[in-house]
Amino acid sequence: MRERLTIGIDNLMGSSDYPHGESTWPNSLERVNESMAGIPENDRPKIVHDNVQKLYQIKASSG
Repeated sequence: MRERLTIGIDNLMGSSDYPHGESTWPNSLERVNESMAGIPENDRPKIVHDNVQKLYQIKASSG
């Protein structure tokens, strides 16, 4: 994901196609980890959820 250096980590979001049959579920977490190999651990939350929450002004639930 070298584009993160050009685009900027604050402008990237991951996606999935769950629950469609073509999705990677139930192995989605493994696929996310594979696709983010080489990306620093502190950048991953931004791509997976932080940037989406910021863009759409979603407040994280507390479980």
